[in-house]
Amino acid sequence: MKKALFFILLTACCYTLNAQTNFNYHNEFEQKVFTGFLKNDISLGLELQLIADPSMSLDRFEYIKDNYSGLLTTLRSKKESFKNDGRFLSWMFYKVHRKALKNYQQYTSLASTIESGHYDCLSATSLYALLLKDLGYSPKLVETTYHIFLMVEVDSKQFLFESTDPINGFVESDNEIKKRLEDYSDENNGQLANSKKSYYQYNTSVNEKIGMVKLVGLQYYNEAVSHYNAQQLIPTIDLLEKASFFYHSDRITEFGLVLAQAIVNDDTLEEKAKQESINRVSGFLKSTKASLAVR
Repeated sequence: MKKALFFILLTACCYTLNAQTNFNYHNEFEQKVFTGFLKNDISLGLELQLIADPSMSLDRFEYIKDNYSGLLTTLRSKKESFKNDGRFLSWMFYKVHRKALKNYQQYTSLASTIESGHYDCLSATSLYALLLKDLGYSPKLVETTYHIFLMVEVDSKQFLFESTDPINGFVESDNEIKKRLEDYSDENNGQLANSKKSYYQYNTSVNEKIGMVKLVGLQYYNEAVSHYNAQQLIPTIDLLEKASFFYHSDRITEFGLVLAQAIVNDDTLEEKAKQESINRVSGFLKSTKASLAVR
């Protein structure tokens, strides 16, 4: 069956990336920010990190922006009172966790995190990354197979933010940082070895530094996985197509092949709809040279 699937994918009509801008937008907010980004008139800030959320709206964004701005104002007002960046970053990490990160819940959007305090590693790390950038720092995001965390360097000193650890998530000891990094690698290998695929999970080891644009791709990817696990295949295509635009990776390729196989096996889809869906999946699987590379 895999050979047949690859034949379908390789012979399907596909888009070039330059033409791959006619996306199916799930709301007005996404279309406004996405098209603005394509025209280079939207900064890589809060708006862009929220566009993957299908339930986002222009009114909801204003509420979320107010919440975010209030948190940022609190942090800014305290920054100058600290004698050094290390002490401020430590205070900031735990202040944000106490104030904004209440309950861990997998596949939580950044919008829901800012609104309700539910969070996962992606949404919480995204929040920290945005706040750090707005405070004048340059966070370095690190993507692993099932996790994401960030590092901040100030005057050649490294600090690690582990957003899912409210007690000991701020790490400044060089030895402890080294141990944490080794633990992330071990967790990657262990979860891959023990993976049981009752639902979709990525099955290849990852340890990559990513920027804020690729972070948007991961927001879309998480939404795509959530919709796929809910057996909503067409919305999954929409989301994964946009994930690929922002961050075309092996993760996207593997999931795309799994998605294509699910489409082929879906008895509820007519043949025409199946072929159109396969064509779309083929399009973003073949789009290996993203125009975003020059941004």
